[in-house]
Amino acid sequence: MKKKIKTIMILLTISFILLAILFRLQYFNTEFGDQNFINWWFDYFRQEGFKGLGHYPFDYAPLYITFVALFSYLPFKPVLIIKCFSYLFEILLAILVYKYLSIINKKDKKEFNILLSTIVLLIPTVIYNSSWWCQCDIIYTFFVVLSLYFYNKNNINMSFIALGLAFSFKLQFIFILPVFIILFFRDKKIKWYHFLYIPLVNLVVSIPSFICGYSLQDLLNVYVTQTSEYSDYLSLYVNNIYTLFDFNKLFGNKTVIIMSCITVMIFVGLLVYCILKKIKFNNKNILQLSLL
Repeated sequence: MKKKIKTIMILLTISFILLAILFRLQYFNTEFGDQNFINWWFDYFRQEGFKGLGHYPFDYAPLYITFVALFSYLPFKPVLIIKCFSYLFEILLAILVYKYLSIINKKDKKEFNILLSTIVLLIPTVIYNSSWWCQCDIIYTFFVVLSLYFYNKNNINMSFIALGLAFSFKLQFIFILPVFIILFFRDKKIKWYHFLYIPLVNLVVSIPSFICGYSLQDLLNVYVTQTSEYSDYLSLYVNNIYTLFDFNKLFGNKTVIIMSCITVMIFVGLLVYCILKKIKFNNKNILQLSLL
């Protein structure tokens, strides 16, 4: 019976991988989403060269744009290069999820963890984000999961370096930051200075743009500029609480501030709960906290 289950899992894994490849091939030549920006970025660097980092007319983080500058020397369509870059991290994330699951599900079979890790490649948001919208969220997500993996391996330094790399790709890494703040109050392994690794890593990876002539102040203000562009939006094309209810009618132009305060209050409440209950975190409930 066990051998039969093992065979089924192997066949399912192969099927999932083939499906994942087929989905990506279907959208491989599709130009949608941010392809206009990507084409413009590549045209810019193909004219200016790597030194174009010194002008930096972008609202993306320096590390990602540095890769774009390097990729502009490749003789392929910009959209295909960007998609393949994201595909690489999709594969790396699937491998990382397997290694992460091997820590949590120590008693489970290897085939089961492999099967679960391949499901990552079939998540609709993963497929559409890279293949359809030409976005790079899979990259910062990889480093977020890597930070959790290193934390569970008791490698705190590498965990926060990975967090810094996630921050260096996208500001959305902030969604996982409350987990580490809670762990800071509940786990003596994290020291206050570990949080300094995050901006420090971002500073280090910004060196190429700085050397090319871009001002350090402007480099550090990239995310400030980016958030100001979308300051009036609580949600963009996603079904969540902000699209179900029209909070603008309730709070007017203070909606973003009020809802942000409510979010912070929820987090503080969760933090106080964890402290008062003296919750001891392990591999499994750290993952549960991260999902929450």
